[in-house]
Amino acid sequence: MLLRILFLCCLSLPALAEDSTTIKVLFLYGSKPSPAYKKTEPKWFGGILGGHVGIEIAPDRVLSFMPQGQLHIVDKGPNRHSRFGLHTERQFWGIMGYPGEEVKKMTIEIPIASWQKQRLDSLAAEYLRQTPYDYAVVGMRCGSAAHEILSRIGVVEKGYEGRNSKIDVFYPKILRTSLLRYAEKRNWAVREYPGTERRIWEGDETSFIK
Repeated sequence: MLLRILFLCCLSLPALAEDSTTIKVLFLYGSKPSPAYKKTEPKWFGGILGGHVGIEIAPDRVLSFMPQGQLHIVDKGPNRHSRFGLHTERQFWGIMGYPGEEVKKMTIEIPIASWQKQRLDSLAAEYLRQTPYDYAVVGMRCGSAAHEILSRIGVVEKGYEGRNSKIDVFYPKILRTSLLRYAEKRNWAVREYPGTERRIWEGDETSFIK
């Protein structure tokens, strides 16, 4: 009987492994030129509270929300100047037109179940096919869009699901702070990389490097 139980347990291990996977949330920190480099360093959209966030939905495939065409100040509803795009990690880190190896960045690795991955893949295909909302300064942007997706697949609480995300996740740091709290409680892997000293980078309240 004992041998039979052990045999059944061994059979179940591959199934358990196949039932889970890991996704990564990538954060490019906001920044502004250091005083000594104001004449040579470019300004970034959003400055210290800018940056970018994306979700790696497959190896080296990062999904993120971006403006397209003229930037809207407020949400124009169906008149959408927005799109979701897929990037390699290298493309994502360089999205500000700055060398990727010189930017401050963080990755948070999140274990998810197979049903969550299926839901993520379905949402990604849907959003890449047709953008679900407008991109606006006072509206949905990269942080709120990433939060909306993570809430729909059950990674974060659903309190901000849909367009309410634009109110509560106004810039990437808000989502990053929320995910870092989850990471601390659930032992998610967090990796942080410093950026060049030529720029002043957005900070976090605590360092969560693992």
